[in-house]
Amino acid sequence: MWRCIALKIGVIADDLTGANATGVKLVHQDIKTTTIMRNSPPPSNEDTKALCIDTDSRYCKKSEAAIRVKEAAQTLRNWGVDLIAKRIDSTIRGNIGKELDTLLEEMGEKSAVIVCPAYPDSGRTVVDGRLFVHRVPLEETDVAKDPVFPLLSSQVQQIIRTSHRESVIDLNIIEQGTEQLASFLRSQLDNGSRVIFCDSRTEEHVRTVGQAMARIKGIRLIPADPGPLTNEYVRALRSRYSGQILVSVGSATEVTRNQLRYFMKETGTEPLYVDSEKLASLTVSWEEEVTRVVTKALQHFNRAPVILVTTNRENSERLNLKSLAERENTSDAILAKRITQGLAEISRRLITSPVFTIKGCFFSGGDVTCSFCEAGGAKGISLKGEVSPLVAYGHLLDGSFDGLPVVTKGGMAGDNMTVLKSVEFLQSLTHQTKECFI
Repeated sequence: MWRCIALKIGVIADDLTGANATGVKLVHQDIKTTTIMRNSPPPSNEDTKALCIDTDSRYCKKSEAAIRVKEAAQTLRNWGVDLIAKRIDSTIRGNIGKELDTLLEEMGEKSAVIVCPAYPDSGRTVVDGRLFVHRVPLEETDVAKDPVFPLLSSQVQQIIRTSHRESVIDLNIIEQGTEQLASFLRSQLDNGSRVIFCDSRTEEHVRTVGQAMARIKGIRLIPADPGPLTNEYVRALRSRYSGQILVSVGSATEVTRNQLRYFMKETGTEPLYVDSEKLASLTVSWEEEVTRVVTKALQHFNRAPVILVTTNRENSERLNLKSLAERENTSDAILAKRITQGLAEISRRLITSPVFTIKGCFFSGGDVTCSFCEAGGAKGISLKGEVSPLVAYGHLLDGSFDGLPVVTKGGMAGDNMTVLKSVEFLQSLTHQTKECFI
């Protein structure tokens, strides 16, 4: 069975609707979230794993805003949070610079803020350091006429103005991918930057920033944003705190190959390639190949957040099962089944190994999923929802892996981001740990 534990997350917002806007994104990750007013005690129940505090400080004097943020940070630390996020207005109104300075002072020298006001799904984008609202520069919108905080510019860094060392990450760097961005971010932090401003034009850009942040060790990073970056950072960070995801792909389609190519580029995941010809056999080569792959996984992939097992190798040609069947005096259908049974047996051995803590599985190919259910004695899948069109999510029913979260798709289903989105979805679920196998 699988039991649950989770990280504790704190969000400091300068108004109530903002606190709720960020909080509800965490709810979508199956994180029980509560918003409280300033000076209110945190909930006493242990189910709440994200606490949003409304400091009601957007229109305060800067000195008062600093006091309220300091109090909120202390409340969250006493509550035992693992990370703190600063919710800022999507049109960057308020005492943002002063509040960020206060947070950095509270968090200590080993902390830094990543500022990203972008909210692409709501028309907020940041390009070349300028904030646009539905493609209109901020200073040309109605928000610029705010009687308390009139805005004469769309330059994010100029408007926020902290007292700490700052740097900027533009789209050219972000579009190089997660690994390159993480390396650049690390270099900026090592050079003393405490506040880093990030461009983002799309949700994919925001996701890349969040994933890069999760790769940084030794520094407490504080996302400062309207919600999307906090959401992506939490998603990525939880995947590293929690168990591993097993991805098993037997589909030989070009659609799936493109999905794997995109997934490996964005995450840096190294695949475990399986020789399908050796599995397509009734001889000892089947067991030898299963053992080889499992042994390699145990030796070299025990700390990987994702274990990717696939027969879909770049530039590989489709097997001629008919020819192989004639050679072994059997049918091509039997050999095709042997391939999926081999992938299922690899998955079964990895999940039951004490070296791994598998919290969820992604399967591409109906036959692959079916063979895995058979290998684990599952009676079926209790369906819970849909990650995207034709990509289903559920829990295994009965058998050795009762309750194990799984996402399944056909070989032709989805776009290039489908494998990535599916893995991120599984990672976002409440942390699962192996308790026992029946």
